[in-house]
Amino acid sequence: KNNSNVPVQIDVAYTKVNLSKIKDAQWSNTGTVKENQIAIGLKQEEIENEMPETLAHAKWLKANVAQDTNVMILDANQKGAMYVVGTLGQKVSENATFNVTPTFVVSRTSID
Repeated sequence: KNNSNVPVQIDVAYTKVNLSKIKDAQWSNTGTVKENQIAIGLKQEEIENEMPETLAHAKWLKANVAQDTNVMILDANQKGAMYVVGTLGQKVSENATFNVTPTFVVSRTSID
């Protein structure tokens, strides 16, 4: 929830990705994965208190590069939720671990 009297926007400025614990894994910046790729993104809640059922409209995190991607705008005192979503290629182990650390920037904005 935006607990202020001004509208804000939330952007991802950078995402640090470390796949070193997964043999032969690669990152996908687009959400479309090949057999050895991983993609992680953020998706704004569409129905209150319900997790997303599809990956449509997700904002995909780009690995280890500046990205300046807007993920949410909240009006003054507005509630909102964001879900972490992802997809794995067929050859990526579902039991493997990896690190994804996005840097968020919250700034004042105007809503038209």
